[in-house]
Amino acid sequence: ADRWELYHLERDFAEVEDLATREPERLKAMIELWWSEARKYGVLPLDDRDWERGALRMRMNLATRYEYFGGASRADRLSSPDISDRSYTISARFVAGEELTQGVLVANGTRFGGYVLYIKDGAACYEYVYSESERHALRVPLPPLRIDGAEAASVAIPKTWPTHGTVAGMTCGFDGAAPVSDAYPRGFRFTGEGLRVTVELGERGGISPGELFGSAIREQ
Repeated sequence: ADRWELYHLERDFAEVEDLATREPERLKAMIELWWSEARKYGVLPLDDRDWERGALRMRMNLATRYEYFGGASRADRLSSPDISDRSYTISARFVAGEELTQGVLVANGTRFGGYVLYIKDGAACYEYVYSESERHALRVPLPPLRIDGAEAASVAIPKTWPTHGTVAGMTCGFDGAAPVSDAYPRGFRFTGEGLRVTVELGERGGISPGELFGSAIREQ
């Protein structure tokens, strides 16, 4: 049911004048060529569903454990842990350097929405950015304190993003071009060695990933 349009881009780069009705034979030939190339390169069948494909992605991405290594390339937001409305644990292992160890352990998103775990001035810091004007932060001094699973600090986060709210993706061992926090310089590469970060997801709102997908399908 799509309506095809035809433009002479050398003369009409802004695509103002639609030539579809003026040159129907040329348009027909180009449409046939398009379908031929689509079949040739495996584009078909076309699928322009929106929510249905989103629900399918949820079903296909039931991972609850993610592992990252320092300096690895950015992970796309839809391939990174979806922490919305659920409990999660971030664990980091590394070898401290001879000098003061600092830098970003893991970051996801930007200053407009995201979260970051980093070490600065001898403290482990975590920030959850709901929006540019609303953020929540924790700071826990490291030496001589040993955390080892015990609760050292807490902060209340009254609301979280409804879905993947972080468009910039995830990095490990550094932050991106638009840092999640303004507490450190851009990049803020981790100075330790052998960094390995694990993110483990709990149930979302008391619902397992499989149950969540089933409820999404039923809402169609």
